[in-house]
Amino acid sequence: VDLVGTDLLASNPVAISPRAILRVHVTNYANPAKPRISEWRSSNNVPLRPAASSSQNISSGLGLEHIAMVANLSGVTAKLWQNDNQVHFRATKHVEVKQHE
Repeated sequence: VDLVGTDLLASNPVAISPRAILRVHVTNYANPAKPRISEWRSSNNVPLRPAASSSQNISSGLGLEHIAMVANLSGVTAKLWQNDNQVHFRATKHVEVKQHE
C-alpha cells in the first residue's frame, strides 16, 4: 500500500507506513495533599478501590476500572503513573492506516 502524508514542518509529501501507533498522553500536576499514585496498567485487572476509611483521600478507582474494561475490549493499553509532582496517563493503540478514497 502506498500511502502519502505531509511533513508538516516542510510541507513535503512523505511515505507513511500502513501500520502506526496512536498514542494519547496527558500530564497533570499531582495534588500534594493526596497520597502518591502507584503505577497502574489496564492489563493488570487489579481493582484499585481503597478501603472505605481512606476513600476521603483517594478516588474510588471506579474510573480506572472503566478505563481498563474499555481498553482491554478495544485493544488499547492504558497506563497511569506519577513522577515527582506530575501525574501521567497514556493510552496506546496499534492501528492500520488506510488511504482515504
